[in-house]
Amino acid sequence: MAHILDAAISSPPTQSEVAKVVANKRRRERYIAARRDIMPDDLAAPHSEVAMHAYLTLAKIQRTVKSCEFDVLTAVAIGTEYEEIARATGARPGALRVKVLRLRREFLALVE
Repeated sequence: MAHILDAAISSPPTQSEVAKVVANKRRRERYIAARRDIMPDDLAAPHSEVAMHAYLTLAKIQRTVKSCEFDVLTAVAIGTEYEEIARATGARPGALRVKVLRLRREFLALVE
């Protein structure tokens, strides 16, 4: 969408470009909504042992990273787009993807 806004300064976007951006955004929103809506019964009412393990794991992860890194991980976990996180943090989306990937690798080693 940013390229359409940038292009609008010099020349207006074509109807097909606008339709493509709208379709992509709708598709992304449906995907995110589907991920949020599906809540298996096992996850809706977790066993106290499983919930405690998840809580302790998240607490361990939170202690090992900076507050701003944990905020980025939390935003990614709830489905916020990297572009939106980048605007909020002032970082580039690609740099955030790499950072999240590296943090996930660290956590796998930490949890195992």
